[in-house]
Amino acid sequence: MKLARNTLAELVKIVTGDTKMSPYRNGPMLVRLFNEFGSNDFYGPGFPTRWKYAEERILPLNGKPSLRQLIDVVFDAREWIGKDFKPEIAAAHLNKFLKFDGYEMAQDGEHFKVREIRKTSGQSTTAQPPAKPQPLVSVETLAALRTRFLQISNLPPQQRGYALEKFLYELFDAYRFNPRPSFRIVGEQIDGSIEFAHEIYLIEAKWQVEPIVQGDLAVLDSRVSGHSQIGRGIFITVGCFSADGITAHERLRPSAMIGIDGQDLFYLLERALPLAEILRRKLRWLVETGHFYHPVREFITDLEKHR
Repeated sequence: MKLARNTLAELVKIVTGDTKMSPYRNGPMLVRLFNEFGSNDFYGPGFPTRWKYAEERILPLNGKPSLRQLIDVVFDAREWIGKDFKPEIAAAHLNKFLKFDGYEMAQDGEHFKVREIRKTSGQSTTAQPPAKPQPLVSVETLAALRTRFLQISNLPPQQRGYALEKFLYELFDAYRFNPRPSFRIVGEQIDGSIEFAHEIYLIEAKWQVEPIVQGDLAVLDSRVSGHSQIGRGIFITVGCFSADGITAHERLRPSAMIGIDGQDLFYLLERALPLAEILRRKLRWLVETGHFYHPVREFITDLEKHR
């Protein structure tokens, strides 16, 4: 989603609440909001003006799916409960600018969400774009991601886990998997989630030298099975999975998770492989055999035909 600069300026005002038509967000509230979309900021001395901070955090999202997600969060009906503002007024104001970018805020149940619009016979109508095949990620983007991935290994150990989460967010965003950054619910920290083939997958990411054992897998498994009856998960490690750990995990009950290890990531980035096809093959292997882990090296020859 790409917006013009003047549209972004109006969006900043609505996010901060400086228009007197949307709820006011102070500095800490803005930090919490943008940290949900990949920032890692803290509020304290030397913090810029609220408007400047919001602008600096929104600009990098322009042209990415996460900008649409941010707007949807801002216009979520729950953000307006108990406030002396009506979201339809702010939506109507923003629509004056969005229409020039090909978008509009439209009511969806109790919420307002971004939709694309198209001109038909001189009229603007809401369009429901057809599903598109996954676009190929540019060589430049993959090269940048590969460099970023290699740089993580040079960080202090305590910083690698968080850096890996940010890297994975950028990777899934590049492949248009609608990623959500790490988030916290009561008693749990989730490393993120993605949307693939109309399903939501919880993400568990580990940067550790030791092989992943059954106890590590059990953490994600409990979240996947405990949150809903349709839960699915992807366990990602930069290292490898313990063979005994995989066996112990698969003996407990049918798995709703697939695994990606460091070698899989290396092949993906080094050979520019299609991530969607990797996930499809791993998921099919899980359904057909019941096995949690299917290494990319076993199907890389066929996979390269999809590049």
